[in-house]
Amino acid sequence: MMFDLDMLTRLLALLFLFVFLLALMRLLFGEWHNPNFRQLVVDYFRVIIGLPAAGVFSFLIVALFQSTVGAIRVEMIGFKFEGAAGPIVMWIMTFLAIVGAITMLWKKTER
Repeated sequence: MMFDLDMLTRLLALLFLFVFLLALMRLLFGEWHNPNFRQLVVDYFRVIIGLPAAGVFSFLIVALFQSTVGAIRVEMIGFKFEGAAGPIVMWIMTFLAIVGAITMLWKKTER
């Protein structure tokens, strides 16, 4: 059986997602009995869980988009990114969009 680049990219993206979720579960369940760690996770959930998750999901979006469509080209107002710069710019844009959505939807609490 021959693997093409698209299949390899999808498998790599799913492997990253699986490893991220496995490490997150190991960290949370392994250290959840520690009251200091638990309070830290609750207080800084967006930073400890949200930002790494945004990075992983941004990578998944770019990897899956690139494997289904082909080479990514990004053209904005006066800029044109091709080659290796296309996926990098696309990752930054998706990461900032996810982080912005987390920030907008997070309930602000006063202490």
